[in-house]
Amino acid sequence: MKILISICLVCLPLNHLTINSDFGYRLHPLTGKYGLHAGVDFKARHDTVYAILNGLVKSMGYDDRLGINIHLKHGDVESIYGHLSQVLVGPQDTVTAGEPIGITGYVKPHVM
Repeated sequence: MKILISICLVCLPLNHLTINSDFGYRLHPLTGKYGLHAGVDFKARHDTVYAILNGLVKSMGYDDRLGINIHLKHGDVESIYGHLSQVLVGPQDTVTAGEPIGITGYVKPHVM
């Protein structure tokens, strides 16, 4: 029963899931180097992104690898959502599974 309850509390991060890159060893698409890909990449284009579990917004920001991103903490587990065009939550916000937290769509930094 505990497993069933746990499964019911997990939500999908997108309405439509198409995997671009699985967890595991691969050739990196940009560097061409073989290494461990410690995540799962989904194809998305201006889609709403949902929290997969109840949690807390650990951080949000921008970096060169993930673009605009959100890190959620779910107890001992963390989830990372990258390549966003919009963030719908703030630092230290509490989120529930299935709550919209962002919009996909990579935004290039504006350089003057």
